[in-house]
Amino acid sequence: MPQIAHLGLSPEYLRLFAAIQNSAAGHAALGSLPMVSLILGLAKQSLPQEQQFTRFAFFLAVFNVAMVALAGAALLLLARG
Repeated sequence: MPQIAHLGLSPEYLRLFAAIQNSAAGHAALGSLPMVSLILGLAKQSLPQEQQFTRFAFFLAVFNVAMVALAGAALLLLARG
């Protein structure tokens, strides 16, 4: 966020960027902790099962990042209009 503050944007955009960054950080933290515990708890069965859980967790992380990025882009477009 300190780098974004130096861009010289209006306060509206700075608030939107802060909201997007905070949302992304919260989603990443809350989304990754249950997946890590799931992988550690359930993947002791076999290596293929561990790989399957890891792929699923990676897919969820990528999907989550994409959804936050789309929501942020929509907010920025709405703020412009």
